[in-house]
Amino acid sequence: MGAAKQKRGKRVPPSPAEIEAAVETLRGELATRPILMLHDASLPSVTTILAGEPIAGSWWGHPRGALIFEVLQRIESEVAWPKLVGGKVTLVHQPCWPALVAACRDEDAWQTRGLSRQARELYEQVKSAGSARTDRLRETGDGMVVGRSVDQLEKRLLVMSAQVHTAAGRHARELSTWQRWQQRSGLAAATLPSGERARATLESQVADFDRTGAPLMPWMDVVK
Repeated sequence: MGAAKQKRGKRVPPSPAEIEAAVETLRGELATRPILMLHDASLPSVTTILAGEPIAGSWWGHPRGALIFEVLQRIESEVAWPKLVGGKVTLVHQPCWPALVAACRDEDAWQTRGLSRQARELYEQVKSAGSARTDRLRETGDGMVVGRSVDQLEKRLLVMSAQVHTAAGRHARELSTWQRWQQRSGLAAATLPSGERARATLESQVADFDRTGAPLMPWMDVVK
């Protein structure tokens, strides 16, 4: 019986051996396909690979949800997590990091055209400080406006965001400039291609993604 047909909620915690085997499976996939969706029922994704079949809806309630979570925790530092393909969280393996950083730091017109005033102001704030946390931003501003602005900046690849746990036990997003993320990742400026070459490199890695003609990358889907 397929995993998706099993009764939801009856999950057996994965064993260390199962987790390790799944981690190696995903690492093998990333070695040949360095750009993968985190979760997508039609495009190549981590959840499909680890579940053995596409998952419709949220993967959290899937019988293999606990295994997927554990694997993602194990490889967290081995991949970048931008909203790259289709505006959704995408795993980008290390060989593609120079192209990713170069494309994101290019500050081409596609990244800023049509941004809201609030998103522009937030971007300038992040650039000035190097980083900002959403929980602190919401303390001094409208939470919905902050959320929309963060979403715009993520989808235009103007900031890199990572989930953090606050002292209050809640989740927040830490927004960083790509320059800071580059420094943390140890990427030398000399390794970065031009913005045009970087975008072409990233596009080549998803050339076989079937999106029925819909734009895959954010620079293909910006209001002219």
